[in-house]
Amino acid sequence: VYFAGCLLVTWAYSTTTELAAGSLWRLPAEVIKSVREGKLTDNLLHTLDQEQGTEAIVSLLVSSYGLPFAVKNPKQAIVAFLSILSSCYGAGQYLCKTIDLEGAHAESRDKRQ
Repeated sequence: VYFAGCLLVTWAYSTTTELAAGSLWRLPAEVIKSVREGKLTDNLLHTLDQEQGTEAIVSLLVSSYGLPFAVKNPKQAIVAFLSILSSCYGAGQYLCKTIDLEGAHAESRDKRQ
């Protein structure tokens, strides 16, 4: 129950943030525009970034902490392992993009000034 509550609070925070910013209301138009242009728009990338940054880390923590309580047979162990692996990938991708790529971009911008 605590795990579900933690994930629910994270989802509610993420959704409220997106509603307040107005990005959730623009989502269908941004998806259509992305399909038409053949690439993701900046607004859609920002929305996905917000979602990934908020939920990936919490999902990883909850999945990792809940592993001993949730696994009762080999099938559940495989599903739990895949869930943790997916969360690690999402969190790693977000952190790499945020810290490495944006940090390198900021450094190169500072050097030019």
